[in-house]
Amino acid sequence: MNIEGARRGLKLAGITFLAAAGINFEPAARLVADSLLRQMPVAPIIYSPRVFQNPRTTLPVTALDEPPTKVYQTTRIGSQNIAEYFLHDLVQQFIARRREKAENDPAYTDRINPDFLLSNRINFLLLGTDETRERFDKFNGQGWGRADVILFISFDPRTFQTVELSLPRDLFAPEMQALKLPDVRINAVTLLTQVDPSADTLSAAARIVEGATGMPIDGVVEVNLDFAQGYTDINHRFHPGIIDTLFPEGLKIYIPREINDNAYPVGYGTKRVRFLPGEQVLNGEEAVAYSRTRIDFDFGRNNRQRAVAEASARRFLQKIRGEVFWGQTATLDTLADFLLQETQEGNIFYNINIPEIVISVRRHLADLRSKPQGLLALATLALNSPEVGPDLFRSLGLSRENGMVVNMAPWEKSFSPNMLRLNGSSSSVLPNQ
Repeated sequence: MNIEGARRGLKLAGITFLAAAGINFEPAARLVADSLLRQMPVAPIIYSPRVFQNPRTTLPVTALDEPPTKVYQTTRIGSQNIAEYFLHDLVQQFIARRREKAENDPAYTDRINPDFLLSNRINFLLLGTDETRERFDKFNGQGWGRADVILFISFDPRTFQTVELSLPRDLFAPEMQALKLPDVRINAVTLLTQVDPSADTLSAAARIVEGATGMPIDGVVEVNLDFAQGYTDINHRFHPGIIDTLFPEGLKIYIPREINDNAYPVGYGTKRVRFLPGEQVLNGEEAVAYSRTRIDFDFGRNNRQRAVAEASARRFLQKIRGEVFWGQTATLDTLADFLLQETQEGNIFYNINIPEIVISVRRHLADLRSKPQGLLALATLALNSPEVGPDLFRSLGLSRENGMVVNMAPWEKSFSPNMLRLNGSSSSVLPNQ
């Protein structure tokens, strides 16, 4: 399968956004705020070297309660938004890490498009496996499931612009042949530690997607079904997943057409699921079922996976923006506690310490809130942040007919075509470039 346009499609142009809707922040008030903020001391953004730990095994909770140990940079508020301010040092660490890899690893240089090496975008790979406690005798807590979700996510802290690109799970990747797995489809990469317990599954997945897209992967996150939809333990107590935890009010998702699946897999059996067209409010289990149903093959499922991911990201950013304006940390508190618990339970794995990052941002926000004019500073950061709407998100998938990247805007198609280096027909076919 030849997949054209992916690299250039990911390099999106900047968009100018209006200030926060419904909040009248007059120029005179902004001048006063800017004057006060210039008098504030520069607050350091601190991250510990533990950010780059690879906790494939369980992390002790106490390890993340220790204070950070290294100051990397300092930054002033000025015209920065929430993400620019709180993630400034993290972005600089990512860039430094990319440069170090490029200097010391020729294979990395071959994979990565140099145009993106020093980009301020944060690039993540999300792997969602089919492991679940619903199949209790096969649950292992080590992430040994097949990756039914392979989603490349790129976030621009300056504009909040987010790009999602789905990779179909049944694509053949040339790098898979060297991993000595019984299956060379890309979704089998999460089974690597079954074959070689010392192998780094997440780094292997990053290398494959980097080779396919030319984009540097700054972090890989692997989650199972229970992380997303929750699960019921042997004592019949329900443990909510990420969607129910962060969005107890439900998640609004637009469903373009009615879906009826009479054989949706649950544990060792099936059940019927139905989704009506229009905007619906789904809980965690329903959102997972909507994204997972197989009524229209992998391409339609990829579209629904991106729709759920986009709705979740949009609602999360809206909550964060509103809470920062008032100096609150409720969502960050909830997220940090949830990630630590899920790490302990073997529902999430990562090679970039996500709980440490969330805890550091929460700590710094609370520290800034305690300073003179701190609430004013936080309100200014929120006002400098773009309104979180659907225009901030670009959702890219692959056409079943010809492998072309679909859902691209007309102006994006004017870029010189490039191809993802993946095969979709046979493991013996040479990679197309």
